[in-house]
Amino acid sequence: MVSVPEIEQMVSEGRYREALRNFDAELPAGHREPPTMVLRAELLQRVGRSEQAKRLIRALLKSSKLDDKSRAWAYFILGRAAADEGEFEEACTYLHKSTNIALAARNYRHAAWAQARLLALLADSSGPNALDSLLTDLRHNAARSGDPQVLALTHLYIGQAEAQRTALSTARRHLSLAASLLATRPNLWIESMIEHVRTAICIMASDFPAATQHAKKALALADESGQMVQRSVACSNLGYTFYVTGHWDDAVRCYEQALEMVYPNSDHFTGALDTLANIRFEQGKLTECEDLLKRIEHVTCSDTSLTRYVYRHSMLTRVKVLTHRGDLRDALALLEKSIGVAEHSQDKWLLTSALLNKADILRRLSETETATDVIEAVGQQISTEPPELFATYQRVLACALAVKGEYQSAKIHFERAHRICFALGHSQGVADLRREWHATTDAIIESAENMPSKSSQLVGGALECIAALISYAGRWHLVGLELIRMLSDCGLTAVLVTDSANADEKTRASTASTSSTADWRINLQSEEPVLELAIPRSSDVVSGAVVNALRTIVGALKALDGARLETEQRSALWPMDELPSKHDQFVVSGHFRDLMAFAQRVARANVNVLITGESGTGKEILAHAVHDFSDRAVKPFVPFNCAAIPPHLLESQLFGYRRGAFTGADKNYEGVIRSARGGTLFLDEIGELSLDLQPKFLRFLESGEISPLGEPISSLVDVRIVAATNRNLEDSVRDGLFREDLFYRVNVVRLALKPLRERRDEIPQLVEQFVARAAKDFNKGHIDVAEETMERLLLYRWPGNVRQLSNEIRRMVALVEADSVLQPYMISNEIVSALPVVRSASGADDITVPLHGKLTPTIERIEREMIKAALQEHQGKVDEAAKALGISRKGLYLKRHRFGL
Repeated sequence: MVSVPEIEQMVSEGRYREALRNFDAELPAGHREPPTMVLRAELLQRVGRSEQAKRLIRALLKSSKLDDKSRAWAYFILGRAAADEGEFEEACTYLHKSTNIALAARNYRHAAWAQARLLALLADSSGPNALDSLLTDLRHNAARSGDPQVLALTHLYIGQAEAQRTALSTARRHLSLAASLLATRPNLWIESMIEHVRTAICIMASDFPAATQHAKKALALADESGQMVQRSVACSNLGYTFYVTGHWDDAVRCYEQALEMVYPNSDHFTGALDTLANIRFEQGKLTECEDLLKRIEHVTCSDTSLTRYVYRHSMLTRVKVLTHRGDLRDALALLEKSIGVAEHSQDKWLLTSALLNKADILRRLSETETATDVIEAVGQQISTEPPELFATYQRVLACALAVKGEYQSAKIHFERAHRICFALGHSQGVADLRREWHATTDAIIESAENMPSKSSQLVGGALECIAALISYAGRWHLVGLELIRMLSDCGLTAVLVTDSANADEKTRASTASTSSTADWRINLQSEEPVLELAIPRSSDVVSGAVVNALRTIVGALKALDGARLETEQRSALWPMDELPSKHDQFVVSGHFRDLMAFAQRVARANVNVLITGESGTGKEILAHAVHDFSDRAVKPFVPFNCAAIPPHLLESQLFGYRRGAFTGADKNYEGVIRSARGGTLFLDEIGELSLDLQPKFLRFLESGEISPLGEPISSLVDVRIVAATNRNLEDSVRDGLFREDLFYRVNVVRLALKPLRERRDEIPQLVEQFVARAAKDFNKGHIDVAEETMERLLLYRWPGNVRQLSNEIRRMVALVEADSVLQPYMISNEIVSALPVVRSASGADDITVPLHGKLTPTIERIEREMIKAALQEHQGKVDEAAKALGISRKGLYLKRHRFGL
């Protein structure tokens, strides 16, 4: 027999098929109350039995026994179902309703789940740049929930949105954060989603071997989870990697499996049909291809549908078919529509692809000048596009030049496009390139009088090579191949060398594992897989000059790659400076997050830092972050508490001593300053330094010299000082207890940590983090926190700050049963006795709020409760409720709308 908490634990871990099987087979009938049946509806929807789930939810929503928490989740399930079935407007309506109910009940976890799914839908249709307001609310509610799975889901969907706007580095960072957050609370479905987005990123980056591996991992996780839609997505992704690498039969098999699992009319269904249509086109089965496209057109019946990702990308397939049939004007008209949709959705990849297709069709229509204008416009931005698009640009340019009779220049671009596609393993790209090239060149009679001079070819070729290198910056395998091509024009040979077993198949195929130690080596990529360009050494002065020029070019390309990354980060949906680090992965907002971002900015400047704040506020965490963000991160971080050592021993502990320097010094001791050599010394409670010792410490800060006891000479030590104190050092300076000159030396940059009572918005995340850690330490399984418990923890003043909160949570978890919930009665008596009363005994006429909370949310809470009470007292009669509240009917309407009442 299984209990409801056990089933909830399975759901939390993403084991949906197993949870549903246990629910139906073993859960006693007496435990199937309406809130529990909402859980069954979720499981039905997850495993693909959507109609049953929706019928059950609609019946449950009529029940008066359904509390707000369950009602919010019920609407969330309806929203998920509608989204999976392609009903965009209906999904948005349900998700908005779920969010409003959850927020009214102060259930931030459910609100954040609904907002995260809504964010994914809106990013898909309206473009990522239209998400600012929703993203702010989502981040806030995810932080207030304190749930690592909610935070992971937030980073997952933001990463997906960043990928759709081709900010791939930023997207990868979010996915890494999402994966790290799941370390404490794993979930198979979210892990599968992470692998799904990683697959998409690798496809966009034209890294097809890595995309295949991520797709296989996503499929395995989805199979284990039992989540039907995700299994279909994983099959489709795997099928796409097979398609672009030329394994058509495997691709068709994957897509046929995907179509069996996914809902008709859904986005995933449309995406599978579109790629199948492309495969049938390549196989020459045009009738089947057009039938598949007609099925897509049947689904795409509104302007709203056209803006969604898979629908707008399917337009390019229809353009391909129209072009093949010779309906060039119809193809051009469809491309104009596609360009408009791409601009509306801020879909950079689609916009560039559509413009390149437009240039190609204009060239076929003999509108050469217009085609050239389009190519030039694309060329101004192509350097920032993925290699696959750059190869397409080279193909379109090659065909345009060939038509103009500039065959030799055209051939250079054709060969470059071929080199890119072959290096990427993009078999489909190679096939498209060869087909278009031969169709163009076979119709051209090469004219000698139109041939450019050899010198102009060389100059133009060199300039094109430089432009290609700029575009490749960051894709070092392609950079290496282009450099080899340039060296061959100079009469030099070269080979790419990798010593790594981690290189992908295509990289290994085009590189050597060893080369002569006498070769010139140019490092292209330092991280795994390491990649170098090896050039046979020559005594020729010209050859040496060429190699030095290449080193300059590679250095500039690395700088350019770094600059592009910085530009991408500045325009990120969630700015990189605000992203959580490993020190505060659960704190995504609030005072501590702001301080962490500031610490990250000052860490690389070699200046002393003073951290102030009450005991237990997290000063050492902040100090460790300064160290880890700095260039000294690989060196030691040495913490030292000045208050823990008797004053007469402080000098010897800090500066060290030589054997025999004093009674008891029977061996040499280097001291904590020298033990932190090259790294960071964290001096906690620096205000405890005696006045006798302060001059010696000041000399060390000014000169870097220390004089250990018994040593005849001084020695230089390179150490960064991060100090902390819970004293007011300005008062100590005025009282003559701390030297003023030492204070200014230590206080170069100050980080002031507020007490926990002044940053209560961080408490939910901290509670969830401490609960997860304690549950793991004490082998207690999955422990939840009741909402009433969280309310009381939020109201307490926490004089001992974060340390006291951590200890209280560890005590509660140690005493609770495994796989249970922390209830209010488990809180320590001394904490409960200090809490304000939240409601009167009757619970109807008044509320009490803490005086040290935030003003805006407190006022909103009072207004919400008063409006609810007035509506209840007057049986929902708006006019009477408004009169009782002393506001107008319109004013009441606006407030109800704002609070979701």
